[in-house]
Amino acid sequence: IAMSIVASYSAFSFAERVSSSKGILSWAWLTGGAAAMGLGIWAMHYLGMLAVKMPVEVVYYVPTVMASLGLAMSASAVVLAMVSRQRMGWPQLAIGGVLMGSGIGGMHYIGMAAMRSSAMHHYSLPVVVLSVFVAVIFSSMALWISFYVRNNSAQREWLRVAGAVVMGSGIAAMHYTAMSAVTFFPDAMTYDPRNTVQVTTLGVAGVALTTGLVLLALLVAAFLDKKKYQALQASVDDLRRLSIQDGLTGVFN
Repeated sequence: IAMSIVASYSAFSFAERVSSSKGILSWAWLTGGAAAMGLGIWAMHYLGMLAVKMPVEVVYYVPTVMASLGLAMSASAVVLAMVSRQRMGWPQLAIGGVLMGSGIGGMHYIGMAAMRSSAMHHYSLPVVVLSVFVAVIFSSMALWISFYVRNNSAQREWLRVAGAVVMGSGIAAMHYTAMSAVTFFPDAMTYDPRNTVQVTTLGVAGVALTTGLVLLALLVAAFLDKKKYQALQASVDDLRRLSIQDGLTGVFN
């Protein structure tokens, strides 16, 4: 849960930078935000899967695991591009919530499809639908807060934190709702162990540390860029004042 909240905070910080940048720099911030959000969703899922205690060995098929990461990043990129626009109405907010929620849900179920074990698993369709609905609702709330942040500078930081908590909680709520939808049954199935990896404690710790370092680097980059932008804006304001007001007498030109 903490991982998903940090990722959401990072992504919302990037969304603000995207909206205030142009050209290649804007695309760079968008890419960084999508990577931060996608990695956060992806890492939260596999960290959460560490809590699943199975009486049989479970491994994960690597190509499918990477596909789940790609989906999480792609959905994050589309949604961040939407919330970084100058205007966003209720239709755009609804579409963004559906896309983000569906992306989170799709990442989870593709990640589950990567599981390889001798057990069979079956899903309860109503709970599956509920899990995606939960993700859509939380995503819509978080995106609205993220967009609202840009127009309220006095409360910006608190609002960004609130949005990150809502978004991160939504990611976790979707994951655990989805896990309640699956039932595992003992079976004698065989599986091909090629291109698979175990999600051990060490492996998940590696995922968490790597993702944490990436998110930290992205947050630092966003913070430094924001400070540079504020300094530049202050210089422009001073120059604008000097162009219309005499520095010695204070009389306007």
